[in-house]
Parts: sequence; C-alpha cells; structure tokens
Amino acid sequence: MTKTQAQWFSGSSFADAIGHFGNSPDGVLLGPGLDLWDLSALKNIAVGERGTFQLRGEFFNAFNHNSVVGDSLDTEVGDPSFGAALSSHDPREIQLGGKFIF
Repeated sequence: MTKTQAQWFSGSSFADAIGHFGNSPDGVLLGPGLDLWDLSALKNIAVGERGTFQLRGEFFNAFNHNSVVGDSLDTEVGDPSFGAALSSHDPREIQLGGKFIF
C-alpha cells in the first residue's frame, strides 16, 4: 500500500475493542521516518592583507522531503481522519549571508 497523507495506514485493519483493551502488540504500526537534511557551505575570501569576506549558504530541509511530524498520525479509531497524517515539516528554506571580518 502506498502511504499518502490522507491514509498513512489502513484503518480497516482496526476496530474498537469493546469491553477489553484489545490484543494488538506494541509496535504493530511502523510510523513515518524522519528524512530532514540541513546543509551549509561557506567560503572565506581574503581581501587585502588583514580582511576576509565570508560567503555562506544554509539549506534547511535541503532535499524538500515531506516528513510527517512526530505524533501527528490520527490513531483514534472512529475519527473521520483515522490513519491520516495531520501535519508535516516545513518546506525547504534557503538562507544566504555574507560578512566582512577585519
């Protein structure tokens, strides 16, 4: 089964355990993995005898993977959104900067 935001796991595999706690063991669901890469690169450029210019690039969620945030799966049997991923990490952000060191 392909995991989508609307249905991360099959809700038809579960039902309310009326009168008892149920018999599903711990770890029966494999939650979403975290695929979040932050990268940075910098270059120091000599300017004159005592000056340095630093150029910097920072990439947050560099590969723009849509990883589901921690406990954001709806696991309440009977909810209309049961089995859905309710939130995810922010999209890719790029930050550029420069500074002169003297």
